[in-house]
Amino acid sequence: MFRAFIGFWVLWCTVFCMPSLTHAQSSDSELGCSKGYKQFLPSSHAKTTIASPLEDDYNVTHLWFRLQLSDTSALISGSVTTTAAVVAVSMNTYVFELDDTLVIDSVLVNGVSLSVVTEGQIRQVLLPSALPRNSVFRAQVFYHGYPRNALLINTPGLHNDTVTHTTFTFVEPYFAHMWWPCKQSLRDKIDSMRMYITVPASVKAGSNGLLKQIVPLTAGFERYEWQSNYPIDYYLISAAVSRYDEYSYYMHFDGSTDSMQIVNYISADTPLNITRLKPWLDSTQLVINYLSSLFGRYPFWQEKYGHCYTPSGINMEHQTMTSTRFSRFTVLVHEVAHHWFGNLVTCGTWKDIWLNEGFATYAQYLCYAQFDGAAKAHQYLQSIQRNVVSANWGSVYAHDTTNDSRLFDGRLSYNKAAAVIHMLRFMVNDDDRFFAMLRTYLYQYQWGNATTEEFKQVAERETGLSLGTFFNEWIYNDGHPIIDTRWNQAGDRLFLQITNVPAAPQSVAVYHLTLPVKVFSAYADTTLFLSLDSKEHQFTINWQHQVDSIVIDPDSWILCQKTALSPQDNTVNFLPQEFDVFPNPTLGTLHVAYKFITTPQLSIYNSAGALVLQQSVLGNSGIVTVNLSTLPKGLYICRLSDNGNVKYSATFSKM
Repeated sequence: MFRAFIGFWVLWCTVFCMPSLTHAQSSDSELGCSKGYKQFLPSSHAKTTIASPLEDDYNVTHLWFRLQLSDTSALISGSVTTTAAVVAVSMNTYVFELDDTLVIDSVLVNGVSLSVVTEGQIRQVLLPSALPRNSVFRAQVFYHGYPRNALLINTPGLHNDTVTHTTFTFVEPYFAHMWWPCKQSLRDKIDSMRMYITVPASVKAGSNGLLKQIVPLTAGFERYEWQSNYPIDYYLISAAVSRYDEYSYYMHFDGSTDSMQIVNYISADTPLNITRLKPWLDSTQLVINYLSSLFGRYPFWQEKYGHCYTPSGINMEHQTMTSTRFSRFTVLVHEVAHHWFGNLVTCGTWKDIWLNEGFATYAQYLCYAQFDGAAKAHQYLQSIQRNVVSANWGSVYAHDTTNDSRLFDGRLSYNKAAAVIHMLRFMVNDDDRFFAMLRTYLYQYQWGNATTEEFKQVAERETGLSLGTFFNEWIYNDGHPIIDTRWNQAGDRLFLQITNVPAAPQSVAVYHLTLPVKVFSAYADTTLFLSLDSKEHQFTINWQHQVDSIVIDPDSWILCQKTALSPQDNTVNFLPQEFDVFPNPTLGTLHVAYKFITTPQLSIYNSAGALVLQQSVLGNSGIVTVNLSTLPKGLYICRLSDNGNVKYSATFSKM
């Protein structure tokens, strides 16, 4: 049933989904790709942290939104009350961010009306007297206006779509200030929040947490009162208003009597009605239960999980209420997975965004394997790897945080990160230990933030591996290895010649990895695990059976670019001698290995000195196989000449 459902959705997307842009979380496509809205943004909008260091004088503990929105306009009005505690020695100026296209009507700090100084998006309120450390204050900002780029629905901010009559928000990474007065600090999670949205009675308003009540108001309006008591980062706060139809149900967690509501707000102004979407929506509970079995119970289970339709091609994991266009199964999985990797534990800096996006992308692979089988999962994994090796530049770690298109580059922050996580799982070589390590990481940093180095420390401690070289080559630096393999077999000797060349040698001189090589024969198939730590390797392996073929990394554990594997190559010879005959004695087949001969001629003489067999062989180096089945048992001499002059000679016996 679930497999049929997935197939249905691939077909559904082909017919109905418009071309889409991608965002931090996922696009409608199977693979991540760059976000696409950078073209609308002046470069001055990109920043690495809070707009003013004075914002770090306080920690936000609670937010109370009291807003008026509609489905027909992007006009916003109302107030946001910030409750915060002073963490500086003293604070004499309250600084926050709000885009200068929005008009501030007034600001109350602890009930006192104060003036505001505006410098771009930075708003400064001089306090009557300095507040000492640990003092708690409340700042209520009343404002109104039409947000910047309100009609460009694939850009960050608050938007209104006139086709579907939907007003909605998304702001990752730096754009919360485009619709509410905020402090944009990843490290300062808000302890709790209330979102009160007054809308016309004909529409619904979706947001984070639990819907506590819908309050009827005069003149045909209602107030939706949402509340969340889980810590939340500024970019995960959302509001969505439309003529929604609602489809909600309760799911039960495996092995427990606990339940949780799944809330779905579906636009009445698109073909995506509840009947058509029901299989997709019902599968949410299966995904949540499966990911809970891997990562620990869904972190926000005492509130909800939900979906709000938004017309943008950008899908966003707003905490407990994902904004989505209801497209692919992978989109559903990706956004659910973010509630562990991104929402429960948020990247410590934007340089560490791969910890959010890489694990959410890898969850797509895990769910393919669980619900659609190993073959579909392998196909998806290979598509990720092909995308990554299509270029040789770019690291998983986002060194440049001034460019949000780089932060959410699908090839790097999504796909390369997922492929490297898959390699880490291969290195651990124990799924129980690997997923236990992930649960430990999530538990240790729950409700907070973690950096790449902090994740590495947990991984090393929990697996016992030393991962410095791995992270340096695969996370912090560019490129990938290009693997070329040639092979030959002579008797019971298998020769493998492997080159391991970096695609970006200026970044990584050589990759250190374990390469799976599967050897196929009529007798048995065997996988070898070869350690590569230089650019060129030669392996000689005792092999008793005739090799039919060789496949490099058949299960796609390693992120690499593989050149086409040639058939058996008789020039591959790693024997230490310049001339060798084997086996000796032989039952009927003799292998003659040679090196550095320009025009070789092979001759076999019997013990009386008579020539009994002669054949020409290829020049330079190689291994030639000689059929002795017509010769009687006895002692023979093998001679190899170069341009008519005997260069090597060896005695052998035929049994």
